[in-house]
Amino acid sequence: MQYPPIRPPLRLGTLGLPQAEAGLVRAWLVLAATEPGFDWRLGQEPPYDALLADGAHLSLRSEGLPVLGERLCVLGQTSATLPAGATLMERPLRQEALTGWLSRLGVSMRATSALQVAQPAATPAGAGLADAPAIRWKLRRWPPQQLLRDSRTRMRMASLLSRRALSVDELAYLSGGDPADCQVFLQMLQGFDLLEKVVRPAATPAPAPADNPAKRAASGANTALSRVVRGLRLRLGLA
Repeated sequence: MQYPPIRPPLRLGTLGLPQAEAGLVRAWLVLAATEPGFDWRLGQEPPYDALLADGAHLSLRSEGLPVLGERLCVLGQTSATLPAGATLMERPLRQEALTGWLSRLGVSMRATSALQVAQPAATPAGAGLADAPAIRWKLRRWPPQQLLRDSRTRMRMASLLSRRALSVDELAYLSGGDPADCQVFLQMLQGFDLLEKVVRPAATPAPAPADNPAKRAASGANTALSRVVRGLRLRLGLA
């Protein structure tokens, strides 16, 4: 059974927010990341998939806003001209308002991205799964408690991944977990940059045996001897 590749998380950037407010946004995103289907993380530097900006800051600096469209959320009042689709939120910022906006935006962006994905190239005849590289995942460091959520299955999966690189199927088999749950857990770990991807190269054909002069000489001698024996049998009428 094949599973879709693990998607990288969407990145939220902040612009002009007070330090305390930016820290609150970071904490909310870490907590929300434990919920299924929420794949937003706070980006440290551009490019971002969406931007949460302070309204007062935008009043002084508004270049590039039209490009963002619905991916822009402005916090507080602003005198800047906002692009169509931008969201305006009032202070104080509420967790459910922020995560709700990000969830809706994420669904919209993923749907748009899926429609734009080109059809895969045709697979050459005879090319099997064994010809493709096998992707496995290994844990870089132990995940935070928010991701484990006191789940014995997740702790078992984390323990297995800390010892060696595993594919989704291998992780599901060894942990006894559901393959879909294993896929979600791996996506969450990757979102926190806790996974290392290990690619096993496709098998290469065995090299041709080296030429052996002694073996070639012996083979030639055997052929010559066979011809002599066959000639004697013909002379003696034994053929």
